[in-house]
This record gives sequence, C-alpha cells and structure tokens, in this order.
Amino acid sequence: MKRKRKYAMDFTCEMCGQEEWCLSTIQLEAGYGSIHDGEHVTLHVCGNCIDCLFAFLLIDGQER
Repeated sequence: MKRKRKYAMDFTCEMCGQEEWCLSTIQLEAGYGSIHDGEHVTLHVCGNCIDCLFAFLLIDGQER
C-alpha cells in the first residue's frame, strides 16, 4: 500500500529512500547482447544519488 504524501511534492528516492521535493529521473534501456535485452527501467533519485551515479559512470568510467 502506498503511503499518502504530506505535500504535493513529497517524493522518495528509489535508491537511498531519502525524501525530497524534487527528484531526477534515470531511464535505462538494455540492448542486444545483454541478458536484459529489451528491458526498460525508470528510477527517480535524489540529488546526492544522481551525483554519485554521474561520478561513477562518467568520471570514474573514463579512467578505466
């Protein structure tokens, strides 16, 4: 059962559970060659989590 929101913009990050008034959206689509081929995922994440994901995927990924 979903809980009722206190305010119109009371959202919960799907990664860490932190409540925020505004969330970022991440959309992933797996392609051919993946065991998840054709699957779509949409996540709503807080500012801290999106920053961590960007750092991992973009900054750290360039060093590999």
